[in-house]
Amino acid sequence: MDSFPFSKAGLRRYLANTGWLLAENGIRLVLGLAVGVWVARYLGAHDFGVLSFAYSLMAVFSFLPHAALDAVLPRDLIRHPERLNEYLGTAFGVRLFGAVILLGLVWLASGVLETGIGNRGLMVTVALSQLFFPFSVIGLLFQSRTRGKSISLALISSQLVAAASRVTLILLEAPLVAFAWVVVVEYAALGAVYLLLYRRGGESIAGWRFRLDIARELLAGSWPLMVGLLATQIHNRMDQLMIGELLGAQGVGQYAAASRLTEIWVGLAVVVSASLYPAIITSRECDRGEYRERMRLLYQVLALTGVMGAVVVSLSAVPLMGWLYGEEYLPGAQVLAWQIWGGVFAFLTVGSYRWLVLEGLQLFVLYRTLAGMVINVLLNLVLIPRFGIVGAAAASLVGHVVAGYLCDLSHPATRGAFLDKSRALAGLGVAARWMGGRR
Repeated sequence: MDSFPFSKAGLRRYLANTGWLLAENGIRLVLGLAVGVWVARYLGAHDFGVLSFAYSLMAVFSFLPHAALDAVLPRDLIRHPERLNEYLGTAFGVRLFGAVILLGLVWLASGVLETGIGNRGLMVTVALSQLFFPFSVIGLLFQSRTRGKSISLALISSQLVAAASRVTLILLEAPLVAFAWVVVVEYAALGAVYLLLYRRGGESIAGWRFRLDIARELLAGSWPLMVGLLATQIHNRMDQLMIGELLGAQGVGQYAAASRLTEIWVGLAVVVSASLYPAIITSRECDRGEYRERMRLLYQVLALTGVMGAVVVSLSAVPLMGWLYGEEYLPGAQVLAWQIWGGVFAFLTVGSYRWLVLEGLQLFVLYRTLAGMVINVLLNLVLIPRFGIVGAAAASLVGHVVAGYLCDLSHPATRGAFLDKSRALAGLGVAARWMGGRR
């Protein structure tokens, strides 16, 4: 037992420290599944596809209001607490400017895509939500002060407001456009709660100031992550846009319903990684051998969880899609069966992300994300016309294998991670053969 990398007391302490994060993620996963399925059944595959298409278009351009400040702003707020109002005001201005540009790009793109699946008014409505996103800089301030409870309260509140709004619209038999406005309401609620918590702390946004030199500084430090975020969104959302243009709204709805289940499942990897990373970071400063062993354990846990889930879901995909979504969504069962195996490598991608940042390999994060995106888009161009939505799911699987696993071979600093991931996957294969031989 002494060789186990995490002591029981230590593990309990780390889990307690991330309790609010786990609660927020748990509520998001439950609401996303329960309410999301109800919305999909109510709208039907066609209208759900139209709404998903609009959200995917907005998501592709979401790197603009995000400006990838999540990594750099908390650091700068810690380094320069005396310039808090300048940094917050500048970050707010940068994100607001990005949101306005996003809105313009969605307006232009929707004019082109309207001839296919698109509904220009619906697309622009969904994009309006990003005008409230700049208030999330308050969440980054809370992050710099380790106020995880405040961040989780804001996120949980906005999710509950959005869920209640969607349920109310279903009961009122509301039209499709009303569900687009719920996206705006969710972001507005998040901004309102952040403002309320900020003011309760005795602070006010009236003192915020925009500084052009700070804006340049923030953007200079975050541009690789901005490009990476763009590549990630293209990887995750371009398939739905391409399906919409090539196959129509029905195909988008069926594909999006399956993708939603996969996204919820992959969210579990985020929770597991966030819970265990404090222990991993601590060991890095104390014992490099233990640090490496803890990373190996994390990969083993993620690989085991991912493969077990993939086996169960792929074998039950048809009854699962039929039970959750109804007969209209059954073509999405094959999509789910492919995507859930991509989730195994998405688990490993999530597990290694913070390790790469910790080791100063942010540019490698960008390169592997770009590689996965390029492979995914190219395969979509080939496979969607021939195999429909199943082709898009296969392209997504290959993209995750490349980004989360094979790219580790390309850099000397990540080849050790490649070996650790390979051992985790190979160990599952050995265990499966052993269990098979015992029967």
